[in-house]
Amino acid sequence: MAVTVPGASGAAVTIATGSGDVLGLAQQISNILAGDTVGGLTVSVASSGSIPDGPGVGATSELILTGTGAATLPSGGSYTYVVTDWTPPGGALTGSNAIIVGGGSVGGAYDISGTSTLAGTGG
Repeated sequence: MAVTVPGASGAAVTIATGSGDVLGLAQQISNILAGDTVGGLTVSVASSGSIPDGPGVGATSELILTGTGAATLPSGGSYTYVVTDWTPPGGALTGSNAIIVGGGSVGGAYDISGTSTLAGTGG
């Protein structure tokens, strides 16, 4: 079973099939994001290595991270949710205090800390 989360300009990002808790967590995050699209979810798209600051604490936001290579989330937890949708050969993400869904068909490396959550699938 695939899970989708809202993407930029009304598109969807599909989380590849997986098993057990990963898909359950991804579905819960997808449900939250779907509810937030009505209430003003801000969706940003960035390539690895060039992540802009998010809208700030208090705003509900989603970052779709594309491309390949290494990226570091801005400090201060400026994005509510992060969805990785990398292309081959994949990417690496460093950050803290983030809710991350690893999507697409390419895996990645995650170095996260603080109160972070990761639902990773793919590659």
